[in-house]
Amino acid sequence: MSYNLLRFLILFFSVTFSFPTLAGTSFPQKIKCPVGGEEFTFHATASCTTFGRSMSFMPITSCGNLYDIPRCPINGLPLFKTFSEEESKRLEHFLEMNDLKDKSKWIASYLIAEELGLNDREQLDFLIFAFWYETEEFIKDKQWLKSLVEQYKNNLTNISEDEQTVIQIIIAYAALLASDNKTAQTYIHKANQMDLNDEYILTYAKRVKSCSTKWVEEKCAPHVPVDELFEDEIAK
Repeated sequence: MSYNLLRFLILFFSVTFSFPTLAGTSFPQKIKCPVGGEEFTFHATASCTTFGRSMSFMPITSCGNLYDIPRCPINGLPLFKTFSEEESKRLEHFLEMNDLKDKSKWIASYLIAEELGLNDREQLDFLIFAFWYETEEFIKDKQWLKSLVEQYKNNLTNISEDEQTVIQIIIAYAALLASDNKTAQTYIHKANQMDLNDEYILTYAKRVKSCSTKWVEEKCAPHVPVDELFEDEIAK
């Protein structure tokens, strides 16, 4: 299974506003951990509707975590892909030396991807997912924000200008939450220098810039829906 931010960004730019048509449903899936061998049940999402985005740019959906993945219950190994026999042997040694059980799911995924030398894009995606779905742990340790910035730089030749702008704003907002105003201002400035005509992203960029000047909880908190605020502004 591969989780690529590009796929849902394409969806976002083609359909800016989504409306509820299906409720999130799930089905049980039996899984065997490739390291350790324990079997467990994971409830995989069968359908999911996107209602918009929060201030972290996380999709707001009918199924909660749009990109949920199974995780081995004993050793904490996140199963974001089918690991080869060689990778499983390498991970067995890695797990003997590193305790992932106290790491959140997407931080653990990033560490595994880093260990296996997976491509920079996957590592970037995992860090963004960690910020979205495990915000508290992500901002508590500035190592993860630093890694996000590094992976963004590693991917500059692989992503479009539109996508660069979105990720720049996400980094700026993450930096605000981590009380790193210097990084926030750097990436707000970078985003403002990009040639982007998408009105929704421009509005999101302005919102984050406004929050960097004056933090208003009802407009700036991570859970606040951007779409709803955007529509209110249009109404005015």
